[in-house]
Formats: sequence, C-alpha cells, structure tokens
Amino acid sequence: MLPHSTPGNGSHRIAYTELLGLSDESVMQELVAGNTGAFLVVVKRYHRLLYVVSLRILRDAAEAEDLTQSVFLEVYRKSGQFDSARGALKMWLLQFAYSRSTSRRNYLIPIQSCEHQRVHLIDESTAEEPASNCGRLA
Repeated sequence: MLPHSTPGNGSHRIAYTELLGLSDESVMQELVAGNTGAFLVVVKRYHRLLYVVSLRILRDAAEAEDLTQSVFLEVYRKSGQFDSARGALKMWLLQFAYSRSTSRRNYLIPIQSCEHQRVHLIDESTAEEPASNCGRLA
C-alpha cells in the first residue's frame, strides 16, 4: 500500500507525515521530484548533527548556525547529485558540513587574529598600524 498523497501543482506528493517514515534514500528521491516536504524531513533528521559538527570545528555558535543553514541550502540546490550507491545521506551531509566548516574556520583565523591585534593596539593607546597583513583584510 502506498502512502497517502496530497495534491500539489497538478501532481501527487507524499504528505509530510508519511515522509517521516520513509528511508533517507526515498526522502531524497521525493526531494529531487520536487516535494519540498522532503527537505523539511532532511532538516529535521540532520540539523542537530550538522550543527554540532560545525560548532566543534568553528567554536562559535552563531557561525555554526549560519554555516549549518548554508549547508542545507546547498544540499537543497544539489539534491539531484545525491547518489545512494556512493554512500548514505548522513555521510554526504557530513562531508558538506565538514568541508564548509573547515573552509570557514581557515577563513576566520586570520581575521580573528587581526581583530585581536587591533584590540591590543587600542589598549596600549598607540596609533601604529600592525606590522602584519591585517590592514589589507578590511
């Protein structure tokens, strides 16, 4: 017996409550077919995991939340590239989160270092520009 469907744009879509019971592979098939409810299921299942991975790498809650949202947006856009034969959805999502988090961390390290230098210079009441590349980052 097939799950109940709800009409949407002239075609039948599996309802969100039914999507919750499907495998990750089936949910992704629904997402590729245009069922936006499937995206909500993916977010519900994996938001916390991706956030925790991002938080451990970035060590900043706001950065981790922003990054998690951007990862899900990218997953939504690239959902057609998911291939269950190459691995589980969970691993695909973790690869996105890990890759984007490390890239973001590597981007933020010099910026945070420069901000620390500027604060130190202000504390010592000097107007000298730091002897690093910090002036070029602004």
